[in-house]
Amino acid sequence: MFTGEYHHNLDTKGRMMIPAKFREDGYNEFTLTRSLDGCLSLYAVPEWKELEEKLQALPMTSKQARTLKRFLLGSAISCECDKQGRILIPQTLREKASLEKGCGFAWCGRSRGNLVREFVGREQ
Repeated sequence: MFTGEYHHNLDTKGRMMIPAKFREDGYNEFTLTRSLDGCLSLYAVPEWKELEEKLQALPMTSKQARTLKRFLLGSAISCECDKQGRILIPQTLREKASLEKGCGFAWCGRSRGNLVREFVGREQ
């Protein structure tokens, strides 16, 4: 299970380090998407696939379900750690989450974390 809070900086190209603890456990590929509370969520591949299946099972007749699918799936990107253990966070997602240089991961699940502005993580 991923737990804890980790503070990292974005480099000038928008890359961020994934904590070594998680890379050592074999997690090198992730899906990054917007989160409902203004941050970004980072999912390990197995957990993302599980969420994606649940989203696809939602009824197309529900406006709320369609909106949620567009929000989460429409902004989702696959990312893989480079040799230094970093992922690239696209500019569009950085802007949506107001991420700047100082950021933090708040890990909160089997294989999911929220990527937040450093001061937001401390306030909430």
